[in-house]
Amino acid sequence: MKDLLSRELNAQQQLVVTTSEGPIMVLAGAGSGKTRSIIFRVAYLIKEGKIPPWNILVVTFTNKAARELKTRLENLLAFPITSLWVGTFHSICIRILRFEATHLPFGANFSIYDEDDKKSVLKKIYKAHNIDVQKVPIPRVMNSIGKYKNKLMLPEDLSKSKDEIAAYGDYYSAFLNIYQLYQQSLLLNQALDFDDILLYTAKLLQSNDAVRQKYQQMFRYVMIDEYQDTNYAQFQIVYQIARESKNICVVGDDDQAIYSWRGATIRNILEFERDYGNVTAIRLEQNYRSTNAILHFANAIIKNNKRRHPKELWSSLGDGEKPRLYAYDNETEEAEKTANQILELSREGIPLSQIAVLYRTNAQSRLFEYTFMQKKLPYSIVGSLYFYQRKEIKDFLAYLWVIANPSDNESLLRIINEPPRGIGQTSVNHLIAHANKLHIPIYSVLPVVGEVEALQNAARGKISGFYEKLQNWHQLSLSLPVLELVKTVLEDLDWIEFYRRSKDPKDIARSENLVEFVTSVSEFT
Repeated sequence: MKDLLSRELNAQQQLVVTTSEGPIMVLAGAGSGKTRSIIFRVAYLIKEGKIPPWNILVVTFTNKAARELKTRLENLLAFPITSLWVGTFHSICIRILRFEATHLPFGANFSIYDEDDKKSVLKKIYKAHNIDVQKVPIPRVMNSIGKYKNKLMLPEDLSKSKDEIAAYGDYYSAFLNIYQLYQQSLLLNQALDFDDILLYTAKLLQSNDAVRQKYQQMFRYVMIDEYQDTNYAQFQIVYQIARESKNICVVGDDDQAIYSWRGATIRNILEFERDYGNVTAIRLEQNYRSTNAILHFANAIIKNNKRRHPKELWSSLGDGEKPRLYAYDNETEEAEKTANQILELSREGIPLSQIAVLYRTNAQSRLFEYTFMQKKLPYSIVGSLYFYQRKEIKDFLAYLWVIANPSDNESLLRIINEPPRGIGQTSVNHLIAHANKLHIPIYSVLPVVGEVEALQNAARGKISGFYEKLQNWHQLSLSLPVLELVKTVLEDLDWIEFYRRSKDPKDIARSENLVEFVTSVSEFT
C-alpha cells in the first residue's frame, strides 16, 4: 500500500495517513484533498495497522459525505466494509441511543421531530396554556431551547432563582415553563428533536461509566471531519469516547468556520491541543481546486482574522484569471448587471451549464429569476426544498413513525386524515380531549372510540377502520423487511394512484416523489 500512497497522495497527505497513533489535528484548507486523506487513512489502519473496522469511528458533516466515503473506501480496499461506523453526528448518536435505550427515559423506537414538528408541539402548548405569542414569540423560544440543549442544559439544569428570573425579565420565567412543558410533551410522545439526539448521547456518556467505557473500547480510532463546525455537545461526545486512547484525528479549517449562528464554536479546533495534549499538527495547504490568483486573494483577506491557525494555500494550476469585485447601488441593479454578464459570456461561447450564481439566502433568488425571465435567459434553481421536507414524504414518514412508535401524537395527527378518509377536525379534537383527560397517547383512544361520547357513529367507524390498518401494519412490521412494509402501506393506502388521478401537476409530482421514496428505501436495505 505504501507504493499506492506515494503515487496518489502528496507528502503532507501521506503524513495524515501514516501517523496513526495519538491526537492529530489536520488543518486542511479548501480543496486540499482532506476527504481523500481520510479515506486512505481508514484503509491504512485496516490494511497495514490490522485494525478491525468496528474499532474505527468516522464522523462526517453530511450523510452524502458518509455514503461517498464508504463507497470510495470499499473501492480502494476491493472488499465490502459493513462493520465500520461512519456517519454524521446525528446518525451515529441515533444508533447509540437505540442500543442504550434501557438507560434512557424513552424507548428504542423513539420518533425524531424536525423544526415543523417542534413548532407544532409548541403551538399546542401555547393554546392549552393560554400563552401570549406576542410576549413570548415561538421562534425566540425555539432558538433558546436549541441554545440551551447545545450547552447540555435541560429545564432541570436551569436556574429557577428569583434573582435569575429578575435578571432576564418576564421572558425567562415564561420560557422556563414552556421548555418544561415542551420536554414533557416530547417524552409523552416518545420523541426527540435533533438537539436532543446530541444532548442525551453526551449526557449518557458523561454520566454512565459502563456505557462510556463500552464505546471507548469499541472506538479505538476516531476521525472527525469539519471539526471547526462542531458545537459543545458534539465536543463532549467526541471527548468522552476518545479521551482514554487519544487516537483521535480531527480534520478542519478554522478559516472556514461559518456555523457559529447555530451553536458551533471555533474554540474546539483552536484549543484542540489543550484538550488532548502532545498533538501532531499537519497542514494541507496545496489546493487542487483553484488557481493561485484566487488563492492569493483569499489568503490576503483571511490572514486578518485574529484567532486562527496560520496557513497559506497554494496551487500548481498556475496563476489564472484574477477575481473581480463589483459594487452595485441596489439588488435590482445587481440582478440586471449579472444577467448582462451571463449573456456576454454566453455570446463568447461559454455554455450556460458552466455558469452559476450563488446567493446568500433563498429569498434573493426572486430578483434574479425575474430578470432572467425578462431577458429570456434559461436557468434552473438548485436545492429549493429538500426531498425529505416535501409534504407527501413527511406524511408517509409519519405513517412509519406511528407504526414504530404509537405514542407519537404529532405523527398520528398528521396522518389521521391523510389521504382523506372523512375524519374531520371536530372528531380529531374530541379524540385529543379524551386522551388529555386520561393522560394517555391518542393512539390508545382509537380502539375504544365507543367511549368518546361526543363522536358521531360515522366518525367512530372511520376511526376504527384507520386503527385496524395501523394495527395490521404494526404486526407486519415485526416480520416484513422494511422495503416490503413500505410497499404494502403505500398499496393499502392507494396513495400513489390517489395523486395520479388528480389533474393538478403538483399532485402528479407528489406521486413521483413517493415512487422515488420507495427507490431510496431499496438503496438502503
